[in-house]
Amino acid sequence: MASPGSDQRRRAMRVAVVGGGPAGSFFVHCLYKQAQERGLPVEVTVFEPKKFEHRGAFHCNFCQGVISAGLLASMEKIGLSIPRQVIQARIKSYRLITLGGELLLPVPGNQEIYTVFRGHGPVSEKAGAISFDQFLLDKVLAGGAVKTQVLIREIEIRRNAEDPVTLIDHEGRSYRADVVVGAFGVNSEIGHQFEKLGFGYQSPSTSSALQAEFRTDDDGILRQFGDEIKIFALGLYPIRFAVITPKRNHITVSLIGQHLRSEHLERFMQHHLVQKHVPASLETTAPRCGCSPLFPISDGRELAAEHCMIIGDSAVSRYYKNGIDSALRSAELAAEVLAEYGPEQAEQLRRYYTRRIKRMFSMDNSLGRVLFRVHDCISQLPSMARAHLEIARGDYGLTGHSRKKLHWLLWNMFSGDASYRKIFLHCLDPLLLFHIILATLRTHFTAGSESHLGRGKDE
Repeated sequence: MASPGSDQRRRAMRVAVVGGGPAGSFFVHCLYKQAQERGLPVEVTVFEPKKFEHRGAFHCNFCQGVISAGLLASMEKIGLSIPRQVIQARIKSYRLITLGGELLLPVPGNQEIYTVFRGHGPVSEKAGAISFDQFLLDKVLAGGAVKTQVLIREIEIRRNAEDPVTLIDHEGRSYRADVVVGAFGVNSEIGHQFEKLGFGYQSPSTSSALQAEFRTDDDGILRQFGDEIKIFALGLYPIRFAVITPKRNHITVSLIGQHLRSEHLERFMQHHLVQKHVPASLETTAPRCGCSPLFPISDGRELAAEHCMIIGDSAVSRYYKNGIDSALRSAELAAEVLAEYGPEQAEQLRRYYTRRIKRMFSMDNSLGRVLFRVHDCISQLPSMARAHLEIARGDYGLTGHSRKKLHWLLWNMFSGDASYRKIFLHCLDPLLLFHIILATLRTHFTAGSESHLGRGKDE
């Protein structure tokens, strides 16, 4: 297939999708819609070694598993609605816990936020329960795609050949296609094979996380803790921040940082502020399962070439946030461009896919890095953290403009609902900055006075 109207358009375009997680399933779903609108025949094979309907670490795609209101809206636009069997919890609020205090951030308006398991993970395989990845993959398989449960080890592309793409699995078997779409994720080794194709792709730089699943069967505890996501910014180097996410009778603990090990998880779980917010009956020394996933902090440089495209977090993703939503955006654009220009038009694929998807994320991610550096500084200074929380809570009579502004900033910083660009611009509000400086000075001198009085009493 070369371009719209060519003779090769008369036969089905054979599309090989390497990876059956959200990026791969979103791409197939969108490609079928694009092909149907254009009257283009396509044959799609998804290569995925995991079985998302099975429990266990091998069949899990490592993720915190929060489905934001923005992602739900984007999915509904393309005809995907999450069934109740997938939902583990319906979130009503976020709670920010810092060295300077706490802040409750209720979910705005009528927004819906869900938590899910990406694979069955620690959940028993009871009838009717399905994982998020299984739900998406089942949708595209029902739409006509074929799943081949193998691990791809090698990829070859030969231009101007009748079968331009050859994929070789772990047992040496070969598969032919007209285009290969990499939807494999940064935790897969197959990215090195795409680098070897020589068109300029380079696996993104990554940061690390440490995740653990804990179980509790106490119904009272579940009612108390089951609808709130807790975010901890405690200055516990090398933990940048941590999140506790409820999932029915499990909680997922996610630590974000660098070179994290099991002792960092133990240190976090034993912190007095964490102990206050987890069920007393929880066996914090015995997680049901755990993993150390990577997540991208840069893009993959060149993302398209003749007969090849890269999507999902191995292509580009939002900095620290909304990995699944980012996967949908890259998958939707890639499907549109491939259907429009075909797999042989390398320059068009680069111009209308690589450059456009990078423009969506590049500047925003740069501002996100700045915002998280500021967050790191604040989280390590109790007086400054306390000042922010006092304004957001409306202490000292600050219940108007600055309180609403800071509330909005904190909600969107942690939920990911707004772009980093929009958050950054709101941070420059002069009145808000003035009140932050004033509150910081107040808390600093108040803390100093209390410390001085304390020493006087001791003497």
